Amino acid sequence: MGTYNLLIAEVTCAHCGVKYDTRIQFKYGLLWLIEYQPGDTIQWDTSRWNGRYDAGSAALKKVKVYGSNELDECPLCNRKTVEEFDIFIERNIITSFSPMETYQCYLESDIDDNGDYVLLEA
Repeated sequence: MGTYNLLIAEVTCAHCGVKYDTRIQFKYGLLWLIEYQPGDTIQWDTSRWNGRYDAGSAALKKVKVYGSNELDECPLCNRKTVEEFDIFIERNIITSFSPMETYQCYLESDIDDNGDYVLLEA
């Protein structure tokens, strides 16, 4: 996957109902293993590298970003968990996340060749 960032978020197991924190890997903003939580502002590369380590653009108003859960099973019941998430970012703020329904929009994204995010509003 290369360098990525992490969304630390609380999820609920669909099988046993327990809530637990998980780490969701995603590629948007300055890719430097930065840990975010919902409501945090995405950081961008403002160094001498001029955006070399950025994925996406700070100028985009609203995007949906592909997220991959680091846990593959619930820590309580050990049953399979949601593996992929949509992470919603508006004006560089992580507004929400939800289990991904389909990966198709990422495959068809004409703004990102890697399938890491989809433009919802320019």
